[in-house]
Amino acid sequence: MNDLPLREAPFGATPDPAFFYPAPTRLRALEALLAALERGEPLVKLTGEAGSGKTSLCRRLIESLDPKAWAWVFLTNGGPEPRALTLAIARGLGAQVDGPEGGAEAMRSLGLRLLALARTGRRALVVVDEAQAMSDEALEALRRLTNLETAKRKLVQVLLCGERELDRRLAAPGLLALRQRIGFELVLEPLGEDEVGKYIEHRIRAAGHSGEGLLTRGGVRTLVRLSHGLPRLVNQLAEKSLATMREQGARRVSAAHVRMAAAQTPALPPGDRVAERRHEWFWRSVAVLLLAGVLWTTWVAYQLSPRELATPQAFAAASSKRFVSAPVRRPADDAATASSKADPSLLRSLELPAAKVLAYPPDFAVALARIHLHREDYGAALAVLDAARNEASNTPDYYRVRGTVLRGLNQHDLADAAFRRAEEAATSPAFSPSAPALEPPALRDQAGGASYRSSR
Repeated sequence: MNDLPLREAPFGATPDPAFFYPAPTRLRALEALLAALERGEPLVKLTGEAGSGKTSLCRRLIESLDPKAWAWVFLTNGGPEPRALTLAIARGLGAQVDGPEGGAEAMRSLGLRLLALARTGRRALVVVDEAQAMSDEALEALRRLTNLETAKRKLVQVLLCGERELDRRLAAPGLLALRQRIGFELVLEPLGEDEVGKYIEHRIRAAGHSGEGLLTRGGVRTLVRLSHGLPRLVNQLAEKSLATMREQGARRVSAAHVRMAAAQTPALPPGDRVAERRHEWFWRSVAVLLLAGVLWTTWVAYQLSPRELATPQAFAAASSKRFVSAPVRRPADDAATASSKADPSLLRSLELPAAKVLAYPPDFAVALARIHLHREDYGAALAVLDAARNEASNTPDYYRVRGTVLRGLNQHDLADAAFRRAEEAATSPAFSPSAPALEPPALRDQAGGASYRSSR
């Protein structure tokens, strides 16, 4: 198993400020919030999707404040009900409250504490996380809290942090006065596609890793697509992906590891998990279709290759079947040599350009003739040999193959002559390709049918 040398878990469930990644989107949001607080806005609102990193940003905001200039209290889970809310804020800011319950005493102690802070030049900030879970009464209590002020500024400022549902809550008619107090609002967007990979590597290195990057490009793309850039989902998927990587003994997180992690992440919307499976099957189908397309194209290219320019079918259509079975006479003398070009009438009947029929290289012609010979397609083999250039006729292989083809066509005399030529070519260095041809200028059946001229 591949163990990573990490000091601590890089993707914990709690928003640890030590792992805060200064992504450009987060830095801009942080600067905007700090500027709003410095201006003295009584109410500031931060919203975003669940898991977008609002809590981490709020904690980073508090860490950025100067303790000599600010006093703050951080309330989680939306804060308690109005009486307990006032008590929690008073005690969080350092007020001395007698008794376990809030109420008028807590409000009086809070007011005195805020005035004391103002005299020393310090500001008071109340951060309420998960504000969408607060009751209307608690939200209204926060509004009344912002009424505490001096002649120059508010004694306390409030930052409401919540999901997008908070906007719907504040749109209620009973909270109009609170909504009007909001001096600045910000929507926290998910991490950008280019930020997710850097975010993951930042957290891994903050946990103690110093080696190469642990995610492949495919792993990052898949994680971005599944997490939608939400840091909470990024953390969950990355943690499970690293565990899957270790279990399989791999060195880097691939797209397959992320997909397996997604199947084990309940927080991931079911639709996304189904869509990811469909996405995987889609690309697998594309790969299969591409492979089938390549094979089909290769087959078509093979069928349309030069071997088909003198196919058995085309040759048989141009020269009648009687040609191959007709009795063949020996040439009267060597002067009746065959032309080195195919009979133009035959080429026209084949409907093939002469240049292509005559373009076979010698080695290719002999090899292709062997293939047709193996198929016992003697007519096609003879056509290929005839389409070879003249330099093929000075090789023993050429005449051996030609003799075998002619024997298959029952042209035994011509076959014997071809074999003799093969022996001469193999033993005599003075053998000349300009020797007399093995076929007469014309082969005709007894009825005077179509003629065929040799085209070596």
